[in-house]
Amino acid sequence: MSVSSPTDASLLLIDTAMPRGLVAVSRGGKITARAYLQESRSHGEKLAQAIETTLLDANLKPQELQGIVVGVGPGSFVGVRVGLSTAKGFALALKIPLWGVSTLSALAGAVTVQEQPRVLALIDARRGQGYAQSFVQYTSGFAELGPGKACDPHELEEMVPLHDIVVGNGAFLLAEPPRSHQEMQGVTGDGMLVAFQARCAQHVPPNELLALVPLYIRPPDAKKPAVRPDYSVNPSTSK
Repeated sequence: MSVSSPTDASLLLIDTAMPRGLVAVSRGGKITARAYLQESRSHGEKLAQAIETTLLDANLKPQELQGIVVGVGPGSFVGVRVGLSTAKGFALALKIPLWGVSTLSALAGAVTVQEQPRVLALIDARRGQGYAQSFVQYTSGFAELGPGKACDPHELEEMVPLHDIVVGNGAFLLAEPPRSHQEMQGVTGDGMLVAFQARCAQHVPPNELLALVPLYIRPPDAKKPAVRPDYSVNPSTSK
């Protein structure tokens, strides 16, 4: 598939970084079918079924897919891993290209307003922090105004007045609600398409499967257990 002509492709879109996961099919640059996963802890169990159902709704066979777009986070650590591993498996089995897009950019791409706003994408990062990234929208797409980062509430309070709209599920971290806010528990397929098209406009090639890794921003909450010292007795040295 030509990267410069994404609107001609039949794409499978997967994003399970948010609590409400998304599976969608895009044909001719428009979403033709979609399904939402309601509970992040069950994404691993229900994702394959949601993909099958969505393809049936779109009247599309897996072999007819020309590419896969997957959300790489940040968001739920487990959800990101489930979505990414599933997308890689499909891409490998079907021998089709795979593109990763950030959940923050997909949130920004889902904003629908007439002006050219500065958008703050804000996701609950737990531990009292939010994943935040700034964007500016244009009629032809949007551009990043800086990298995504994990922010404490006081940092977010300073960032919000610099933006026209806040999008995402992290607004509860703010002392006062933003004047313009759109909360999206699941990234819409339209937002993922906008983020994907932004990649294509920059002529970014598909990701290598092994090189595509989750965008965590912050280290995972789960830590490897410490190595315990071996107090067993070595029979060869014992008396």
